[in-house]
Parts: sequence; structure tokens; C-alpha cells
Amino acid sequence: MRWGFAKATRVALHLDNCPEFIFCWFGLAKIGAIMVPINARLLREESTWILQNSQACLLVTSAQFYPMYQQIQQEDATQLQHICLTDVALPAVMMA
Repeated sequence: MRWGFAKATRVALHLDNCPEFIFCWFGLAKIGAIMVPINARLLREESTWILQNSQACLLVTSAQFYPMYQQIQQEDATQLQHICLTDVALPAVMMA
């Protein structure tokens, strides 16, 4: 919500089978956002198509998929504004 997301905001999830998927799913339901699941086995072309047609503005994924989505964000016409990584440690200052 801090980034200005409201009800009906579309948020894409590209995660392997992990607890974070469930956490995101319920969290998005709680704020009224629409989850756009992306199969973890899809490649760049299919993932780009989903992002373009779903109008997702936020993507939650892991560091494993980040390079692909960074490239999609820079080169393809999508509404993707933010990429949130689930498996990156916070800086030491944030942990204190």
C-alpha cells in the first residue's frame, strides 16, 4: 500500500513453490489487489505476454528470475513499475 497500490491493483507473482507465494496470495487478498500468477517454468516471451495483457504494475519474484524481468521492464511495453524480490537479505542497517 505504501507504493500507492489500492483495490484492484494487479500484482504478478512469479515464484517457485515456496511459503512466500502463500504469504503474497493472502496479503494481496487482504488489501483487495488482484493476483496474477505466472508459472515459474515460463520463459521470457510468455512472461512478457502475461505482463502486457494483465496490466500488472508490481511483480513479486525471486533473485533467480530478476535478470529476465529487469530486461522485460527495460525493453518491452508493460505497465510494470516495481520488482520486489523475496530472497534478498535486507541491508544490515535495516536489521538493527
